[in-house]
Amino acid sequence: MNKIPNFNDPKNFYAILGIERNSTQEHINNVYKTLQKHYNPQEVKEERKEAIMELQRDITCELNAQKVGSTIRVIIDDENDDIYMGRTEHDSPEVDCDVFIDKEKWRVPVGDFVKVEVTSSGVYDIFGIPVP
Repeated sequence: MNKIPNFNDPKNFYAILGIERNSTQEHINNVYKTLQKHYNPQEVKEERKEAIMELQRDITCELNAQKVGSTIRVIIDDENDDIYMGRTEHDSPEVDCDVFIDKEKWRVPVGDFVKVEVTSSGVYDIFGIPVP
């Protein structure tokens, strides 16, 4: 009498692969390769990372949009030919959102804190004008 395979037994590789014990080696290899692609830990990690990053992007975009019209305290970290770049007093450099001020219209000292009225926002950026 044939014993019914225990599909819960981690040593029952045929049940894990979902194949019969009399399967050919070629069939076993094909099924294994297919499952390996589907359950590849690196691919699963990448998929999870992408899903989390997309969710975080949506959250950040919504939070930035809520700041439009408000006044925030910003430290000016750097400047280039066109803009001053800063961050809110609560944000970390190169991690959190950047705050941009048009350099052609405004003058603010690099290294100082300034009050900024938020005029618009993007996914990871905030745009504003200095206020007294």
